[in-house]
Amino acid sequence: MAEQATAAVARVSQEAQCLDGWFYFLGKGTLPWWQSPTGSQTLEQQWIAAARAKPVLFRERWYRAWAHRQINVPRWLEQSSPAWRQVMLEALCPAPLIEYYRQLERDMGSVKYAAWHSFFDFLDAGHQYKPEAESLLRIFWRPR
Repeated sequence: MAEQATAAVARVSQEAQCLDGWFYFLGKGTLPWWQSPTGSQTLEQQWIAAARAKPVLFRERWYRAWAHRQINVPRWLEQSSPAWRQVMLEALCPAPLIEYYRQLERDMGSVKYAAWHSFFDFLDAGHQYKPEAESLLRIFWRPR
């Protein structure tokens, strides 16, 4: 029985284990006991590498966590570096949506948590990019 459990654990990729730690942190606010930096990379560098190596896996895990309300938006915003947020957004949506939303966030200032929460709800509603979504954002945001 123990051999079967070990075999099942061995089949989980390094990237999946790494992303599990990130999503655990987003939901709980603490790092899991089983995750620590390896080699010369920080945990964030490992998370970035995992999301870049497996963007589909990252996206699937994000939507599952979002659906179960396991993503704390203030924690996501305050504990993620701009580089890590960029990688996550690249895995979740196309560049035009990212840029429109960044401008909207700058304009909104102090309501940034609500703005990002709304953005993720928007992404979750369709689970994929649709050209009309870009048009919808243009209605709400006009460059100055």
